[in-house]
Parts: sequence; C-alpha cells; structure tokens
Amino acid sequence: MKSKKLLLFAVAAAFAVATLPAAAQLSATYANTGEVSCVTSPSGFSADLIPLGTVFVGSSAPHGTFTFNAHNKTATANVINVGLNDTVGGEYSGTAVSSFTYTVASGGVLTLVPVGTVTGTFLTGSNVGGTDSVVDVPSLTGQIALNGTIVLTTLTTGVETITLRNSSGTVLSTNPRICYRTYVLVPVHDRIEE
Repeated sequence: MKSKKLLLFAVAAAFAVATLPAAAQLSATYANTGEVSCVTSPSGFSADLIPLGTVFVGSSAPHGTFTFNAHNKTATANVINVGLNDTVGGEYSGTAVSSFTYTVASGGVLTLVPVGTVTGTFLTGSNVGGTDSVVDVPSLTGQIALNGTIVLTTLTTGVETITLRNSSGTVLSTNPRICYRTYVLVPVHDRIEE
C-alpha cells in the first residue's frame, strides 16, 4: 500500500511540473545556497578548454537571495561567497551582485542569462575592501519543482574573465577562468504569474 501511495505521489508531482504553463513567469524572492568551483589559468585555455601553464583552483559556497521580476523577466542575485582561492590569498568572504534575464519554458525549465558584469567586494581575507568583477559568465539552467524550489546549474562552461582590484582600485590581476555553478533556491515569497 505504501509503495502505491509513493507511486501516485511521484506521478502527481511529475504531472504538475510537466503541466506548468510555458508562459508562467516568476515573481518571487528566493533564499539560495550552492557551490561555485573555478579553475583559473593566467596563461589562458586551449580551444578544448584545457588550461595552459600554471593553474589555480578555488571554490566557494554562496548564500543570499535571488529576486525575480515577472514584469520585465529579470532577476537579481545578491549573495555572500565564503571560499578558498589561491588567486586571492586563501580563505575569504565577499559580496557578489549579478543581474539576469530569464525564461520559463515548457515543463518548468528555467534559464537565466547573465547581463553585464558580476561585481563583488571582499569582506575578509588578504584583500579586504578590494573588489572583483567577472565578465562572460555562462547561463544557468534548471527546473522549477512542484513545491516552488528551483535547482540551477551551469550546463555549458566557457571562459570567463575575473579582474581583482585592491581597496584603492588598483588592478591586481586579470585572469581567464572556467567555473561551474550549482544553486538551490527556496521561495521566501512564493508567487508564479501568468
């Protein structure tokens, strides 16, 4: 009997996600957590995305909010990253602000396309008060679940460029890197509009 109930629940959940209108647009604020891992190669990458020369590896755990606006199909992420990164001198924390446009396709498939530059400020670590800026960040794709939770990831990686500045604004480095990102978003104010 228990297995029948689980099967019915799974079918109902799959049907509900599959029948989410393609025209549905998000209008909500989500709490988020996730992981970002990057390989930085100052000498660049080959056409096959193989690092050339010295490589630095870093990872961080972002947490904060994603806010979606149904009227203009945009989203803004405001997060704090806590991480480890050889290129910024070890352990650090810092803010990051990202802007996106988004689409919701049939079945609740969500795609976020970054707009402009991702900017941040270091709160702790060896570059306190310094900033970073990242361009050419790849899109995020994921799924809106029945309960409103969203999962997102980088499906196609590409070379992005990060520029680090100290607290006086002097450029410390500009390096190409490849990253993958995963996020779980949980609705704080949950509303889906058509």
